[in-house]
Amino acid sequence: MSDENLFFSHLMKRISNIENDISFLKLTEKFSKKVQRDLYLELIDKIINSKIKAQLYLQIDGVRTAKEIEEYLSTFTSINFSREVKPLKENELIKTVGKVGKSAIYGKSELEKILDISEHLMKKEGLNSDSTEKVRN
Repeated sequence: MSDENLFFSHLMKRISNIENDISFLKLTEKFSKKVQRDLYLELIDKIINSKIKAQLYLQIDGVRTAKEIEEYLSTFTSINFSREVKPLKENELIKTVGKVGKSAIYGKSELEKILDISEHLMKKEGLNSDSTEKVRN
């Protein structure tokens, strides 16, 4: 094997090891978050500390604009969108994924997939996935 081939073989093996290390770290982080789910959800409850914030979070889907969500929510509740969305952005529960005109499009962070925040909020606040209140018998 030539020196050049030996070098590339060694380099490829090293890259493969680094990729495996990164995958292991990501898996460990996800596992840690799942193990500590209740702790994370307690913190999230302090951020999403009202029914309106929960309703807002449930409507964020990475597709509709902030204006569309605000208009939808205003059909059944009073909302100051920018005030309610601010702590969600600051605490990285949501992120801007695009823009239509002047209206941002927000998507949920990776924590949603790991902690299932939406399901937690629906149970806690008695909400349906469309942010309306569940009818109690």
